[in-house]
Amino acid sequence: MTTRAGGVYASSPIDVVNLGPLMARIAEMPEVRIGLIDVPVALGHPDLVGGNIHQIFGGLCGGDAQVNSIAHTHGTFVAGMLSASGGSASPAICPDCTLPMRPIFGTFRARTVGRI
Repeated sequence: MTTRAGGVYASSPIDVVNLGPLMARIAEMPEVRIGLIDVPVALGHPDLVGGNIHQIFGGLCGGDAQVNSIAHTHGTFVAGMLSASGGSASPAICPDCTLPMRPIFGTFRARTVGRI
């Protein structure tokens, strides 16, 4: 199935948002660093193992998210969009880039709030 962007039929979502030229250019520049300030990332995910992701600890929050939490799922998804290995199901924007990652949010826990 093809999609339509600006009157031109594109063959993939990458074409729809015109990421192809950027991906080609960054592929030739492994020294590029993209900072990810988000929630924790499951660094053991098969598509991220062996990548150049460096977790920076300290500060606000971070490593308390459970691996199966929504926080971990979101952080891992975003890291995958940026730098998943070449064999993953979806292409990464810059698989060879360095990704310094700082988790600032953890698992959100429901708390009982009393009457005011």
